[in-house]
Amino acid sequence: MNGIDVCARDGRFDWAGAEAEGIAFALIRVSAGLVPDQRFSENIIAADRAGIAVGVYHELFADGRREALLFLSFIKPLREHVRLWAACRAEERGQLPEAEKFLRAVSAAGFAPMLASPPAAVKTPSPYPVWLLSWGVTEARALTFSPTVWQYGTAGCANFSNARLNRGYFEI
Repeated sequence: MNGIDVCARDGRFDWAGAEAEGIAFALIRVSAGLVPDQRFSENIIAADRAGIAVGVYHELFADGRREALLFLSFIKPLREHVRLWAACRAEERGQLPEAEKFLRAVSAAGFAPMLASPPAAVKTPSPYPVWLLSWGVTEARALTFSPTVWQYGTAGCANFSNARLNRGYFEI
């Protein structure tokens, strides 16, 4: 199934238009480091109202436990809109220990954890569902990592000229 991921730097998004174009799920950034994404609540509510299944993510900077506690405080008022995962985006293998702390904290809070990483940082098999961040590879190559979600590129979608596209290998 088709999905997208979004954050504040993308601007306003036409969620009803995305649903009409076949977008079934969205992963929406809640925070990066210790800073909330300025559009996360707007995006979560609008995506859910458009009938798009919502997951959320955090871009890890340094301290997994501290960042998880802030992430959880940011997302708490909107929890009912989150039907999918709470993902931790860790771009480098050296971040994986802190990502583990983040994922344990969100799991303990009742969210389904997911690790978002490029192939160089993913340990296989992963103890968590994987959101594989891998542009420029074939789907067959991406599937060797057994991802639940694969971020594979960009294209026009609804009113975005460069939406980050994802393919989901799961049931809603």
